Amino acid sequence: MDSPIRFRLHIGLFLVIAAVLLIFTRPIAIKKLKVGRAKTNVDALINEQALVTKKIEKFGKGEVKIKGQIWTAVSEDNSEIEEGTECSVLRVEGVKAIVRPAGVNPQDYKGE
Repeated sequence: MDSPIRFRLHIGLFLVIAAVLLIFTRPIAIKKLKVGRAKTNVDALINEQALVTKKIEKFGKGEVKIKGQIWTAVSEDNSEIEEGTECSVLRVEGVKAIVRPAGVNPQDYKGE
């Protein structure tokens, strides 16, 4: 065989084997490394229950206790939420937890 043809054959064979190995070993590697599985830090607070420890004022802020930690909080629709109310954490923006009273349907919740 001619040298340039042999070189192209080797390159082609290398590319095919590399592609096959990537396709079949990637799922195994992802499973073993558990990439993207566990929520950490702030992401773990989403949908957690919180207890209002300081009244959340209308168009203002208050405080909630989430997993034993005190967070500054605002209500989802800037309404007032009384101290002692259980809430659900919807998201975290910066250092503020955005909450809604627990057990309230989002479509029905208009605040006070």
